Amino acid sequence: YKKDVNEYKIYNNLEDEIETNYGDYETIVTKKRLDYWLDIINDVYYCSLDIETTSLDEIDATLVGISLSVGSGIACYIPLNHIFYKSKTENNNQNFIDQLPFEYVIDKIRPILENPSILKIGQNIKFDFKILKKYSVTLCSYEDTMLMSYSLNAGLHRHNLDFLSEKFLNHSPINISQLLGTGKTKKIFSEIPIDLATNYAAEDADITFRLWKIFRPMLAIKKVSTIYNRIEMKLISVLAEMEMNGILIDANILAHLSNQFSKKLSLLEEKIYT
Repeated sequence: YKKDVNEYKIYNNLEDEIETNYGDYETIVTKKRLDYWLDIINDVYYCSLDIETTSLDEIDATLVGISLSVGSGIACYIPLNHIFYKSKTENNNQNFIDQLPFEYVIDKIRPILENPSILKIGQNIKFDFKILKKYSVTLCSYEDTMLMSYSLNAGLHRHNLDFLSEKFLNHSPINISQLLGTGKTKKIFSEIPIDLATNYAAEDADITFRLWKIFRPMLAIKKVSTIYNRIEMKLISVLAEMEMNGILIDANILAHLSNQFSKKLSLLEEKIYT
């Protein structure tokens, strides 16, 4: 581990990524500020991207918000579908400020997400790909820090954002369970006050950007660029399309197999009793 960190320090000035503060993030609720951020992305031709949803099941999930980052410590959150939720013990009235219209934001951000000249950086970006596809947005030109980590350190048991942040940035991110709670009182992300959602979501985009800056040069140094670019990255859209389309089945064949299995079960049952 020390050897890896020393390599990162030499080739990418790791100290800058560790020392830059977290938490000073902006909530985007006006058209003017949205345009400001999109103009920056159009100028620099890259951003890290993280989306928040009501569920981890892509089929049922609804898009709640989008976070973006264009530099270490520079990130924002665009709330889209937060709903009023009043706790019995807390007054959250002031936390649910006006949000920009959902369709307006999607239409404004679509050109960036679909622009092949602008790099989008994500952590497990296949999830983002599938969610955005539900809203007729085809994500293109992207990189994935989770797959970078897997290509660089296939022996690691975990490659999730929290683990990678602690290992490579010495930073413990906000725990999602602290926001959502557990058990019967567990909320969905759309019920989280927007100020708290901003701190969590924008931090994820910020961390993803920092990890990308660390991992990107290491792919060449460790000679795993081919694996990452030609195998791992190529599979993202393929697997996403397969998972969204599902598997075509023949109901008649399944019915026939079911009938055969039932007969075999009956015979086996008789044999067991005998």
